[in-house]
Amino acid sequence: MQKINIQSIAQLLSVARRASQEAARQYTNLADDMRDYDSDSSAVTFDRLAGLETEHEQLILAWAKTENIRLDPDIMPAQWEDPNVGAEYDIPAKDPIRSTPYRVLAYAAHNEEHSFRFFTHVAANTEDDTVREYAEVLAQEELGHAAVVKSMRRRAWHAACLAHPEEPGIKPDTVESMVDFLAIAASLERCVRANLAALLDDYPRLDQVLAHSENIRRDIEALGKSYDSSSDSTADTIDSIEAYGGTIKALSGDKEGLLRRLYSDSDRCSMYYDTLVTSTRDEAVMLQAQSLTTSALERIDLLREIMGRKL
Repeated sequence: MQKINIQSIAQLLSVARRASQEAARQYTNLADDMRDYDSDSSAVTFDRLAGLETEHEQLILAWAKTENIRLDPDIMPAQWEDPNVGAEYDIPAKDPIRSTPYRVLAYAAHNEEHSFRFFTHVAANTEDDTVREYAEVLAQEELGHAAVVKSMRRRAWHAACLAHPEEPGIKPDTVESMVDFLAIAASLERCVRANLAALLDDYPRLDQVLAHSENIRRDIEALGKSYDSSSDSTADTIDSIEAYGGTIKALSGDKEGLLRRLYSDSDRCSMYYDTLVTSTRDEAVMLQAQSLTTSALERIDLLREIMGRKL
């Protein structure tokens, strides 16, 4: 982690303004990329994020004008990384093939958390009381932005579920315990395994994905043995997943359809795990969900590598 040498409030606000400018520029460019691939929903989401960043820049400019602070328009962006903020959502969000509004918003939430930690770091390390005060205000603003983006992300999750009523109904906010979480996760992983098994004869290289998935499933089931039975609400969710998994036979002659389903099933796992990270109040569940999110995203990357644009 680099030491940030912010020496004045003018420099601090200039850096904050530049950060909003760069974020708006990047989101606008990504929106254009999405439109080139007809990924319209992600394009609209990136456009909205670009608009929010532009509004934030205008607020910083108004603040500087009110305080009679001269900003440096040529200041370079701050080069700073925090190892406590992962970047596992960045690549899928920016890939037009894999991008969804949910993933775009997960990526934006990561950016807001990064900015919050940056200004918190500045406040904690400066010897100038005025710089500290301004940095704390900016940190709180970024925390507020993160809350807005996370709220948008939750709505995107529910919208994705409503858009595909034929798929299993999974509501992360009904998870009451670790055993509930693991029971649903195991059912989701069995669904992915059934899909993979139906494709192996035609796509033998998917055995690498199957091996990866089996490791995930075994870890989940081994951990689940340490807990008691799940709740009734979880049983209903599992029944929904199992019923959905049973429909795979109807697609046995449609290999392209099975590939698309494999991708959506894998995506569903990562979205479910990731949503638990932010919705649960149980720290143990959160940490396990973080681990499974990483594994699920690795599986999607492996699928892309093996199957290319077939997915």
